[in-house]
Amino acid sequence: GIFNASEQKARMQFGLLNQGESIETVQFGLINDTVELHGLQIGLLNIARKSAFPVTLLFHSSFDPMEEAPSGLLAANWTPVQFALYTPAQLFSATTPVWGLYLNGFYGASDTATGLNLGFANRADTMIGVRANLFAYSERFDGLSVSLASSSDEIMRGIAVSALFYQSGETRGLAIAPIAITEGNVLGLQMGLWNSGENVGLPQFGLVNLAKATPGQFGIFNQTTQSNIAQIGFLNRQRGNMETAIQIAGLVNLSHSPAELQFAGLINSGTGTPLQISGIVNVCQDACSIQVSGLVNGINSSDYSDRSDYNLVQASVLWNHAAGTSFQLGAFNDAKDARLQIGFLNLAKKPGIQIGLLNGYGGDSPLRIGFINVNFLGPADAVHIGAINLRGNGDGLMVGAWNIGRKNNGLMVGLFNYSNDNNGIQIGLINVDAASDVPILPGLHF
Repeated sequence: GIFNASEQKARMQFGLLNQGESIETVQFGLINDTVELHGLQIGLLNIARKSAFPVTLLFHSSFDPMEEAPSGLLAANWTPVQFALYTPAQLFSATTPVWGLYLNGFYGASDTATGLNLGFANRADTMIGVRANLFAYSERFDGLSVSLASSSDEIMRGIAVSALFYQSGETRGLAIAPIAITEGNVLGLQMGLWNSGENVGLPQFGLVNLAKATPGQFGIFNQTTQSNIAQIGFLNRQRGNMETAIQIAGLVNLSHSPAELQFAGLINSGTGTPLQISGIVNVCQDACSIQVSGLVNGINSSDYSDRSDYNLVQASVLWNHAAGTSFQLGAFNDAKDARLQIGFLNLAKKPGIQIGLLNGYGGDSPLRIGFINVNFLGPADAVHIGAINLRGNGDGLMVGAWNIGRKNNGLMVGLFNYSNDNNGIQIGLINVDAASDVPILPGLHF
């Protein structure tokens, strides 16, 4: 094949790149790499790590591997210069500390390196200084790193610039890469297309920003699981139980904990958010003080006995829904307890003032003004002003073209007034009291 790899014994491999743990017959390809060789290697570059000559060109034969694989030609307490073609084909062993210049051909490896590191690919478990490699790996890195892709498994302290990929266990400093991933905390700044970290000390700037906690995120998609001061992007999500101050999105804001402000082009979804403004929909769990949307506002809360759980304002074009609210403005307003509703259709179990085409649902409304006002669920001591007024029992005032009630103990003023049992006053063109000896009277009936 093009690439052959085996973690067990292999007898023969034929391909451009061959890699095996143990080869017992032949490897034939452009690059051949094995730990133990019991046979032949034929290729441009041949590596048999436990052979007396671990790296050869064109041809390699070995039938008696060494017990340990050498990592270099020489060993010393330290060296000012290290050169590696492809480990183990390097001047000094990997255990020799490098203090100075480290040059890598294809790949070099060292336990400790301090100074300038240049080449194609390099592994230095502890690296201090400047490195410029296409591919660089270290356990701990301090300094300036410029690469195509780099990884510091434990910590990176300094500046890391990668053209493709950056990864670190912990970042302290500046990381710039299209993909910048930190498994732990970031005490510094991440700038990339994709940024991720645990506790990030400074804001994240990128297309996708992921963090456990950060003071700010600015990108297309932003997500935190704990605290965040500001999220500004197209899609913002806060998954944890800590507060987020501000969410501003071109499309959608999602928050599982209270956010002080949610502003979105399409949808806001929050929990206990004081202010939500969106182009289409606002949805809130528990109390949300103010909701303004293009179409729909909804609050899913059954407990509004506490004033802090009471909504102040809902304003939308289409529909407003809440358990308890002070003011609703929209085409359709629905609430269990509402102080003031203005719209085409207003419904409330415990209504306050209702102004619209159709007002109704529960009793005890002090004032209903509309084309149709309805109350059959409880006593009505309110003022109903409309073309058609319908109610059960009541002591209030009804003013309209048609006034109809089961039992009237108040005042009806209209063209047509009807009551099953009139104990009040009816003033109109036609007045009907079904229980009276004279059920129909013009002008006045009492």
